[in-house]
Amino acid sequence: MVELKDGGLETMARNKWGILEPEKEERAVDPSVLDFVLVPGVAFDSHGNRCGHGKGYYDRYLQQTQAFTCAVCLNDQVIEAVPVEAHDQKPNMIISPNGILFEKQ
Repeated sequence: MVELKDGGLETMARNKWGILEPEKEERAVDPSVLDFVLVPGVAFDSHGNRCGHGKGYYDRYLQQTQAFTCAVCLNDQVIEAVPVEAHDQKPNMIISPNGILFEKQ
């Protein structure tokens, strides 16, 4: 996670797929100062599990914060059961177009 400079999107560069990304030299955000994290994913289930791209980046980062975490997904991303590993971190909430798919109690 990096802090965006003043100027927002104008300070970002397009990657090889045309997606805007922060420059590599951006300063990392201290996870302890965050209140909210929007968590990406490829697939989700109603038990709160998420599948990312398999490198554990968000799982490691989320272990360092007390922020409320939320994933937003499309219906096509919801599957019966996401395979999980010991290091996987569940978001506090997963929201789909049909409503709240999962909410930590």
